[in-house]
Amino acid sequence: VMDLSAAWPGWKLPTATPPTRITQVTMDNERTFFPLRSNYTFTRRPKTLRIQFATPGFEYQTTHLHLVRLEGVDTSWHQLDGVSHMEYANLANGYYTFLVKRVAGRQQSSPASITFRVQEPWYTYLADNWDYLVGSV
Repeated sequence: VMDLSAAWPGWKLPTATPPTRITQVTMDNERTFFPLRSNYTFTRRPKTLRIQFATPGFEYQTTHLHLVRLEGVDTSWHQLDGVSHMEYANLANGYYTFLVKRVAGRQQSSPASITFRVQEPWYTYLADNWDYLVGSV
């Protein structure tokens, strides 16, 4: 086995895992947010919220381990192997912070984060469920 740094002394091997990035946020499989900001406010509660992420240089590996956490929902980190997205359903009104980091051996990338607020007004529930309201009356 040849040591690459000895063969090419000017070539610097990365000493740390590159930072993970959030690449796309999709609400209800139809509205995609790009370019990304660090925070969002949703005035309608998303039925589904899909957050995609990548670690540059590792996108095409068949095995890649990420740790994800949605503060406000999760109490611990979840491991995802070979998956580059996380999906959440029926989030209640409130503040959330999504965190993701790549694990490579004993190293971890710095976490990427996105903060969002779900702030659906009370009257949109009635407007969306008009049949229910009329039936109740």
